[in-house]
Amino acid sequence: MNAYSPPLEGRRNFIRLDFNENSRGCSPAILEALKHVTLQDIATYPEYGTLYEHLAGFLGIPREYMVVTNASDEGIQLIFQTFLEAGSRLVLPVPTFAMFTFYAELLDLRIERVPYLPDLSFPEETVLQALTLDTKALVLVNPNNPTGTPIRHDYIIDILERMKDRLVLVDEAYVEFNGESALDLLDRYDNLVILRTFSKAFGMAGLRLGVVFSCPENIRHLSKAHSPYSISALTVKLALAALEDTDSVTGYIADVRKSKARLGEALAAMNIPTYPSAANFLLARFGEACTRVENELRKRGILVRNFSHAPLLDGCLRITAGTPEQTDKLIAALKELKE
Repeated sequence: MNAYSPPLEGRRNFIRLDFNENSRGCSPAILEALKHVTLQDIATYPEYGTLYEHLAGFLGIPREYMVVTNASDEGIQLIFQTFLEAGSRLVLPVPTFAMFTFYAELLDLRIERVPYLPDLSFPEETVLQALTLDTKALVLVNPNNPTGTPIRHDYIIDILERMKDRLVLVDEAYVEFNGESALDLLDRYDNLVILRTFSKAFGMAGLRLGVVFSCPENIRHLSKAHSPYSISALTVKLALAALEDTDSVTGYIADVRKSKARLGEALAAMNIPTYPSAANFLLARFGEACTRVENELRKRGILVRNFSHAPLLDGCLRITAGTPEQTDKLIAALKELKE
């Protein structure tokens, strides 16, 4: 297997439009909560009951339907380790989030990659054809990263019906921008597992917090295989503060939609193709100029992500929708490079 080595170092002084982080930053309530961290908060092992209580109230999902994890990464590993074994056949539409391949290869799963369609729409029929009798699991990223492609709710229901008692993992890392969740299906399908993260809309990527949702029996199995202290007490305290200020998230989502629309219009005016995105980013095809544009933007203090290495994405940059000010600077830089 190949190591996953994202370019994370040395990014702090740039306009960071490369990892789909919240470009405004976390809620001010989180920074205020940091001022009130006590010695006991640091010295004592974490307690999770209050966090589960607040998550249940925020999402309208009973506590027994969820387990918190150290971001989605640990969630993926935990799900695969709990429900699959070496040699299990996993259907994975690609390109998608690299950690699915990383953990699948780490656990020696048998990956059946199904490419997205040439226009990067979801390959509904091809996925159905790939669901052979020996398939043990299917991953659906909704909306997908790095393409931004959404998946129809009715299609997810059809998949759950067809897979019966086999695992369907739905990654909803960007659900706040799309508004289409499968949480309403948890009571109907025991084979459904859903991933959520606080790294994107909540602006908490540095704190590493995710949530896995499934039926209570599955959660009991996951909890048995889960480290009892994988979420720090500090993360718990700050997550509680974030859940008290969801208006900050709502405002950020509104900003994202405006910035994404402005960026899309500007790229279209420069004859740079983009793809429909239900997430907080756009995928733009710069062709042979891709690497040059990436490097020139970096010289101007702007980071974007080059996905030319991924299937179907040669010449593509993924660009996070930034604040209005960041979007102004990005568009100005792109126009300068286009001249």
